[in-house]
Amino acid sequence: MHELEKRISVVIPVYQAGQYVTAAVESAVQHTCVEEVLLIEDGSTDNSLEICRQLAYQYPKVQLLTHGAGINKGAGPSRNLGIRAARCAWIAFLDADDRWLAERFDVTWKTLEAHPDADGVYECLGIHYEDAALAGQWRRQMGFETTTLREAVAPEELIYAMAPLGKLGWFSGDALLVKKTLLLECGLYSSLPLNQDTELFMKLALKGRLYPGNIQTPVAVRRVHARNRISGDSRALYANRLLLWKAFSTWCLSEGYRGRLIRKVWWQWLRVVIVHGKKTTGWTGKLKALLGSIPQLLQPRLLLRMFG
Repeated sequence: MHELEKRISVVIPVYQAGQYVTAAVESAVQHTCVEEVLLIEDGSTDNSLEICRQLAYQYPKVQLLTHGAGINKGAGPSRNLGIRAARCAWIAFLDADDRWLAERFDVTWKTLEAHPDADGVYECLGIHYEDAALAGQWRRQMGFETTTLREAVAPEELIYAMAPLGKLGWFSGDALLVKKTLLLECGLYSSLPLNQDTELFMKLALKGRLYPGNIQTPVAVRRVHARNRISGDSRALYANRLLLWKAFSTWCLSEGYRGRLIRKVWWQWLRVVIVHGKKTTGWTGKLKALLGSIPQLLQPRLLLRMFG
């Protein structure tokens, strides 16, 4: 791969991250392949906007974008704004409270050179704990120290190997490099309230050819701090999973997918429907939860595509 092609646009959505965003930016601008860092300030009420302005003044690579007039739109729309504004063919993501390591792209470019058909490379994300109490809470409730795939997987099998359809793990946006054209082809981040990353990454795995880079040791770290969402209401989690599978199945049908993929999606959707029903309190609530999803699962077009 020619040196000229090794140019990256970094997209960083910023919300209430004034105390962290400087470290994130400095971890990105150190890499010579980073052409620009796009900070999308999302209507924070802390000092994030002022810090972003200072960073844009201090570092020529940094550009500041907003939704205008202090408007807050969320991480998905903020990333979409950055993706559309990006000048480079390759896009990388970084959360404002996380950071890249010095070896972030050591294996990435070698992987792309070995696979000229690649549309992206996913790698390993580690964790930085701000204190021992948070480390203990994370380990008890989350149970993992790295976000990665445990085995190298061929691009055509990735969708079936990675969560939530598979059992080999998953990758994070902090450790992903992907072509802008593929992101646009997949429709960018959707309007789901949660699981936007999960939905988009499944689409990327289907539409593009994503290869494993360094999946053994971290190339970036997630910062675990007091404002992270470490735990939550399991009923809300499964309610949002229902929205994910409804949206993803609709997209799969619109794209003409059938057979194995649709069967996998259908079974996962059914499993979430059952678990959500069990977690819903009261018989009236359970019945409502089931009746709200069963007609969607039994729609003729979906069933025909399972075996078509």
